[in-house]
Amino acid sequence: MPKCKNDPKRSYKGTEPSPNGLGYCAHSEKVGEIKKGRDNNLWIVKEYKKSKKWIKYKGAYKRKDKTKRKALNKYKTIDETIEKLLNKKLISENDENYITDLFKNNRDLHKEYFYKFIKRIIKMKAKEYTININKYLEIYDGEGEGQTYNLNLNTSDNIVKLKLDKGKYIVSVPKYIKNFSSMIIIKTSQKINYDNIKFTKYIDILQIDDFQNIVFKEIEPLLEIELKGRQFFGSYNIYLGKINKKIKIVVIPLLNFINDFYIYNI
Repeated sequence: MPKCKNDPKRSYKGTEPSPNGLGYCAHSEKVGEIKKGRDNNLWIVKEYKKSKKWIKYKGAYKRKDKTKRKALNKYKTIDETIEKLLNKKLISENDENYITDLFKNNRDLHKEYFYKFIKRIIKMKAKEYTININKYLEIYDGEGEGQTYNLNLNTSDNIVKLKLDKGKYIVSVPKYIKNFSSMIIIKTSQKINYDNIKFTKYIDILQIDDFQNIVFKEIEPLLEIELKGRQFFGSYNIYLGKINKKIKIVVIPLLNFINDFYIYNI
């Protein structure tokens, strides 16, 4: 991998959407520094758990967001607006920000549409990977900034270990926001009636750093998926979908309006 322009001791892939993809590692920049990313958007350096991260800068898009929201508000009610977005094949990042703001200020609205958005994304087409489970599935972030990850070596300090029934499972990462990974889905290869699924929040959370590589380990082989289109880092809730108390599907939402602000017991 090429060396960072602002720190030759660190490496970068060149596929990151942030300025990191252009060779500018966040840790060598001042907090508050703003640069254009590889995706042509503006990014700002912010502190995150004793480290620095590139975060997409929203300040330059307020006027654009306002125009977009006016267009969305042409519908008669908030519910009609959300239903319209729920039925779209893909939504924009501005649409996501709009829904996030609505859910942040209206807990009942978030609770009402929580399952609808999860089920909507679950049913979307995506490239699928098959893994065999004997008993436990380990999920963890596969790479740290500036490190080269070896698939045969578990280097993560944060591992989520799930006990699943023996059998084949399908892993996929569909896109609901255009060009953005929206949810990690791990489901049994058996046919599922989604109307019968009851979700519970898992006690452990998945930590993702800014290299976005997620590893699924069940002895051998290892499956590694790189999330595309956005720097997903931070803590993400895991939801277990059960039928008759048996886990049939595991979902890890990466969207703000699903993963954030959900404080109810489910």
